[in-house]
Amino acid sequence: MEERRLSTGASCFLIKDDGLKEVSHSYIACWLRKNGFTCEKGVMARGVPWVYINIYSKVYAPGRAGIEYTKVVGDHAITFPEFLTIYNIFKKYEGFSTLKMTEEEQKEFEAYCKRIEEKYSTEKNGE
Repeated sequence: MEERRLSTGASCFLIKDDGLKEVSHSYIACWLRKNGFTCEKGVMARGVPWVYINIYSKVYAPGRAGIEYTKVVGDHAITFPEFLTIYNIFKKYEGFSTLKMTEEEQKEFEAYCKRIEEKYSTEKNGE
């Protein structure tokens, strides 16, 4: 299995909050760990009020002055409450195929895929 890293997927959100100056003890880092996020390996920083967060890989990294770890969604920092709004939207669709918006659409899509797979399997076996 490929290791998920901060740069896995599209890009990260950059969260700015004064409480992040001591990131490992911040309420944001506590929330991240509680929700299954891990800190990027080998990244040690403190004293800056921002953190990079990748929703896809569930990896975060404390910021470092003068260093851009990866591209930032929207090319601008957002607040933690703004991040939570976005996170909850993505969480709502977790496990769905890219263009499926409801459980019903997802189930219909899965049934369609199964029918196609069965048809392909039947044709492949010469039946």
